[in-house]
Amino acid sequence: LLVDRSGSMGGKPLATNAVAASAVAWRAPDDYSVLSFGKDVVVAKSQDATKSNEAVVDSVLALRGFGTTDVAGALLAARDQLARSTAARKITALLR
Repeated sequence: LLVDRSGSMGGKPLATNAVAASAVAWRAPDDYSVLSFGKDVVVAKSQDATKSNEAVVDSVLALRGFGTTDVAGALLAARDQLARSTAARKITALLR
């Protein structure tokens, strides 16, 4: 799950993204990643790390929108995370 935290984001959109992160964590608790991106990419939950659903949601809720938007960097980071997934079908969802 890629969460945009660039300058155009904040408040309600980031709260909505936190709900999406919670849904992803609930659906596949052992096989998912959450990355936030602006001018750089920050890993809220790595593919091969164990982190509670609450901690992931808290990480997303703590985000503040600022800076530019590096979508290409976010997609490259997502590719690296998905390479570690054991899922038969790998999906990246980009939330703006």
